[in-house]
Amino acid sequence: MEQLEERTLLQASGGPLILMGIDAEDGGVGGHGPIGVYESVTTSILSNVTNGGSGILVIGGGKLAGDDVSQFWTRIGSDLGVSVTFVNGAGNIASRSFAGFAMVGVVSDVNNTSDGGLTDAENDALGLRFSDVGNFVSFGGGLLGFSSDLNTPYGYLGALASFSFRLNQGYSNITPTPAGLAIGITNALDVSAWHDTYLTFPSFMNVLATNAQAGVGFGEAAAIGGLQVVILPLDYGDAPDTYGTVVGSNGARHVTSGPLLGTARDAETDAPGLLLNGTGDDVTGVDDEDGVTFPLLFRGGDVTATVQVSGGSGLLDAWIDFDGNGSFAPGERITAAGGSPVVAGANSLTFSIPTTAILGSTFARFRLSTAGGLAPTGEASDGEVEDYVATIVAPDLGDAPDTYGTLLASNGPRHGPAGPVLGVARDTEPDAAAPLDSTGDDATGSDDEEGVTVSVLFAGADGTATVQVSGGSGLLAAWIDFDGDGTFTPSERITAVGGTAVAAGTTVITFAVPDTGFSGSTFARFRLSTVGGLSPLGSAPDGEVEDNRVTIVPPDLPGRSSAAGWYRRRLDRQRRRRRRSVSIPVPRRGCDSDRPGQQRSRQAGCMDGF
Repeated sequence: MEQLEERTLLQASGGPLILMGIDAEDGGVGGHGPIGVYESVTTSILSNVTNGGSGILVIGGGKLAGDDVSQFWTRIGSDLGVSVTFVNGAGNIASRSFAGFAMVGVVSDVNNTSDGGLTDAENDALGLRFSDVGNFVSFGGGLLGFSSDLNTPYGYLGALASFSFRLNQGYSNITPTPAGLAIGITNALDVSAWHDTYLTFPSFMNVLATNAQAGVGFGEAAAIGGLQVVILPLDYGDAPDTYGTVVGSNGARHVTSGPLLGTARDAETDAPGLLLNGTGDDVTGVDDEDGVTFPLLFRGGDVTATVQVSGGSGLLDAWIDFDGNGSFAPGERITAAGGSPVVAGANSLTFSIPTTAILGSTFARFRLSTAGGLAPTGEASDGEVEDYVATIVAPDLGDAPDTYGTLLASNGPRHGPAGPVLGVARDTEPDAAAPLDSTGDDATGSDDEEGVTVSVLFAGADGTATVQVSGGSGLLAAWIDFDGDGTFTPSERITAVGGTAVAAGTTVITFAVPDTGFSGSTFARFRLSTVGGLSPLGSAPDGEVEDNRVTIVPPDLPGRSSAAGWYRRRLDRQRRRRRRSVSIPVPRRGCDSDRPGQQRSRQAGCMDGF
């Protein structure tokens, strides 16, 4: 199916387009009202076409030589000296070319013109050719359409904009406007055969006559159109209709001009029906979902999407259904309220995923326009809408006590589950797992605390951490709570501020252990990512966080300096032997560290006071 492209629209001069809510052909020659009125309207159309064609192609007519529709159009052709060609049947209508004709006539519906009228199947077949209809009129051809009380009223123009109608009323009094009189619509058509009024229609169409009969529909448009119309079809989304997608739900739709998301834009008569799953219009025309590239989306993450724009700058409005309830709420907007400015080329859009976001598949809507400030639904005068399936996954989290900031509600560290890994395993959790004592997530997935081994730390000496990395290189950020106050402070960072580079394999980090007066068990946090400058809290796009329990030994146990000195000498020997970690002898059973005068014995493995 030919698509109506923006670049060709810029060269279009427009042609005459007139819709009349009357079953004109009913009853044969003359139909409802003098045949001369319809001949005047047809003459106005033919006088304003600029496409170089000749003759009239009548869609839905000619079923039988003597039916009402055939009599009506044959008489018009005969009186005006214009050739008339009929095409009927859904298959024939779907394939019949409009080329070479000056005008297309679409006959009134079979419900009101039972002898030869347009059927639902024929109307639907023509509706699928909306782009061909749009091209025909935009490039100078004429179109005259009559009452269409069918399942999809005027479906062949449904891609223009939001049409709405009041159908099958049976009023008998109209008032032509000056524009209507100019093309031949007169009060001579005051007969009891008008059926439709047009409630909403594109701004490029004028009111040509109104319903002058008191009661329901009074003052509404009975005929609409213009003599120089350029048709711009609409681009629709394809998320489920709970989000507002189809015309009947005031779905998001854009006139197909102006800036584009990506490089492709399609046009539809309506959102693609049963394929409202985020991919529907990819298989019903041009696969135009090429404008937005998502990063890994994870709960609590600060992520950056890439938005590709062409055809000029614009303003972007976007939403993600974070709670998965089937609608886009104001709080789910991920752009500025008035639209985020974007330019031709690649643009970065950074947004936060709530810590309460659902896990699994949901939907996102992106709308680009020159106006900005769009809602998730409604019509825009230019641009494009793209709907996407978005999948939100669980992050990797730490498991130190929450005084360090561990839970999502405490802005705890979280990593998108991709990229380099500490050790060989990485688990994910909906939130940090209890017990928060550095063992919590070991029991709720894979035991992933196997990437870092920290030596026993001696206050006032150097310590080491042996870091095992797999899945690629990265930048390591790490802290140890040296003073045991339950927090990680900037001075407790043991890596470079921007992160210490580590490659796949084993890396030994050496750091100074301050003498803060604290000794005993405390906690360390190690964060690996492809981005540097991480803090103990917050989001990272990839990598892993591991929280570990570590032990700090005082520099000199009271009255037992020889013990501390022995450990320092042992540490020196290990460094000289280029050992990668420090082990502490574990006292054997039977060592009585409280017995007065007990001295450390190397053979016994006992240490005085330890």
